[in-house]
Amino acid sequence: MILVLSACIGVTVERPTRDQPPDTDPARETGDTSEGGVETLPGLSDTGLSDTALPDRPPSPPAVATLSCAEAIPTDGKTPCAFRLVDAHGVLVWEGTAGVGLHGRSSAGFPKPQLALELRDEAGADAPANLLGTGEEADWLLNGMYVDRALLRNKLAYDLYRDLTDDHDWAPESEYVEVTYQGEYIGLFTLVERIDRADDRTPVPADDGTGAAFIVKASEAGIPSSLQYGLWEVVYPSAAAQTPEVIAGVTARLARMESLLAARDPALWDQIDLDSAVAFVLIEEAFKNNDAFYLSHHVYVHDDGKLHFAPWDLDLSLGQPSYNDNENPTTWLAYRPEIVLGMGRIPGFPARMASMWAEWRAGGLADDAFDARLTGVVRALGDAPARNFERWPIGDIQFSGYLYAVSSYDEEIARVLAFAHARFAWMDESVGTWSGA
Repeated sequence: MILVLSACIGVTVERPTRDQPPDTDPARETGDTSEGGVETLPGLSDTGLSDTALPDRPPSPPAVATLSCAEAIPTDGKTPCAFRLVDAHGVLVWEGTAGVGLHGRSSAGFPKPQLALELRDEAGADAPANLLGTGEEADWLLNGMYVDRALLRNKLAYDLYRDLTDDHDWAPESEYVEVTYQGEYIGLFTLVERIDRADDRTPVPADDGTGAAFIVKASEAGIPSSLQYGLWEVVYPSAAAQTPEVIAGVTARLARMESLLAARDPALWDQIDLDSAVAFVLIEEAFKNNDAFYLSHHVYVHDDGKLHFAPWDLDLSLGQPSYNDNENPTTWLAYRPEIVLGMGRIPGFPARMASMWAEWRAGGLADDAFDARLTGVVRALGDAPARNFERWPIGDIQFSGYLYAVSSYDEEIARVLAFAHARFAWMDESVGTWSGA
C-alpha cells in the first residue's frame, strides 16, 4: 500500500474499544499576536518558569522542512526523497536524501500523517546528523499531531519527564517544524528523536552479543509477556544483530523481571529502577494517557544496569478521547495491566509515588510552572498554529467520533489547562489510593 498525502483527506479510523484502546502512536513571522496564540485566554500566569521548573531548553520557533519525493510515500518501507531543513533563523541545517515512510498504527489512517525519516548519504547508507540541537542520529519521526489539537501533548510530556527526573530518565527531544511536501504546505509537525541506542539518545551500553544490554517496547509481536497486553519487541540490538544468543539473553532478563513482579518480591527493585518506574506511572497518570501501559512504552537497560522506562505516544491525553472515562480528571486510568498494578503493590512503590508527586507539584508541575511552560511553547509557535489549522481546520479534526468539539486553538489550549489543573489537584488528594484502586 502507498500513501499520497494530498489524497488522504477523509480517511476514517477503526472504532476503538474499551479493552483495546487505540495505539497512537513557507515564510512566516514569529510572535504571540495571531489567533493561534494565547493572549486572549483568561487567567494565565505570565510569571515565567520558576527556578525549580526550568525546561531543559527554552522553546524555539518552528523550523522549516521541505520534502520532495519521486514516488508516493509507502506505508511499508521507505522511499528516497529530497529533504531540506532550515532553522527558525533561516540557517540551513541539513540538505540531502532521506528515506521516508508512513509511521503508526491508527495514525496511519489520519489525513495528516506521521512520517518516519531516515537520513542517508549518496550511497544510501545512514547519515547521522544533529538536527536542531537534539543529538546526532539518522532516524527521526515527523509527528503530524493530527488528533492533538493543542499541538503539544507529546512534546510537553517528554520535556517534563526529562526535567522532572533531573535527566535521570530519558525521553525523546523534539522540535517544531513546518513541512512542505511536493510544494504543498502540509502543516506543523514535531521532529522527534526515535527511542534507540545512540549518542545523546537512550543511555544504553553497547551489547556484547549476549543480550545483556537492550531496548524493548510493548508491541503486538516479539517475546511473550505474561503481565501486559502486548509482547516485547526488541528495538536494540538491531534486527541484524539479534542472534539466538541475544534473544535468549533478553528473554531471560525479562522473564526474571516478570517473575519477581508477579511474586510481589521487593527484589524487583534490584532489577527495575524504582524512581524510573514511579516517574513513568506518574507522567502517564498526570496526563491521563488513554494509551498508557497498553502498547508503545519502552523498557531499556540503563548505564546503571537497571531497567528503566521511557514514555511514548501521549497524544490521546489531557481530557481526550471521550471513552474509557478519559474526559474525567478525577479517576485513575481505566487500563492498568498487571505489569503496572503489580509494581504498585510491592513495598517501596506507594511511598515513593506519593513523595515524588509532592516533589513534582512543588516544582515543574506546580500550576504556575506548568502554565508558564505550556504558554511559553504556544507563544514560541507564533502564527504556526493558525497556518496549520488553515490547512487542517480544527473543527473538522476527529477520531472516530471520540474528540470533544472545539472551534479554535485558544479554546483547545484553555481546555487543556483546565483539565490539567483539575487533574493535578485531584491527584494531590488521591495519589495514596493509586496502588489499592
